[in-house]
Amino acid sequence: MPLSPFALVSAEDAMRECDAPDADYLEVEDLVNAATSRIEAFCQQMFVARPMLQTFDGDGSIILDLRSRIVSIKAVSVYDTQLLAPGTSQTGLDDYRILHERGELYRAFGWVPGVRNIVVEGTLGWGDIAAVPIDVRRACMMLVKYWYKHEDDLATEKLGEYTYTRFAPQADDPNGDLPPKVQGILRARVRWHV
Repeated sequence: MPLSPFALVSAEDAMRECDAPDADYLEVEDLVNAATSRIEAFCQQMFVARPMLQTFDGDGSIILDLRSRIVSIKAVSVYDTQLLAPGTSQTGLDDYRILHERGELYRAFGWVPGVRNIVVEGTLGWGDIAAVPIDVRRACMMLVKYWYKHEDDLATEKLGEYTYTRFAPQADDPNGDLPPKVQGILRARVRWHV
């Protein structure tokens, strides 16, 4: 699969980091895509900006959490069968405020309660790759290198007097595929949703 336009690092940089031969380019490219997806899932947000069209449930609160930083909002529509005729919507809303860094839309009157009744079109993320925090890009590079080297699951390896201990993923840990160093780097970037 070609490198995603939303990848956190370039395949060329990952090839150098992994000291991989040219023959492994496609494998490293796939690992960069997988690491990007895994890091975004762990952090619960997008990093490289991308256009989106999403629906959300209105819960009556004044905050609508888009679950990622906001670059721009093109349109917001609210569908409400209680206040509007069936099949109609309130489009072109402009009575909300964008909280860019928090990834939220604030509306003083609250977001109309409903199931999948709010449609938001815009661009989410931190910006281009240069805007993505260096610690996130470094964690991606570390994860690609870790996966490329095919670290086995042995926790301790002993050869004579020499003992080597490495990360061993736990089967019952949903983040077991992320080495502790990578998790530690990313922990400050995790978005907690209430």
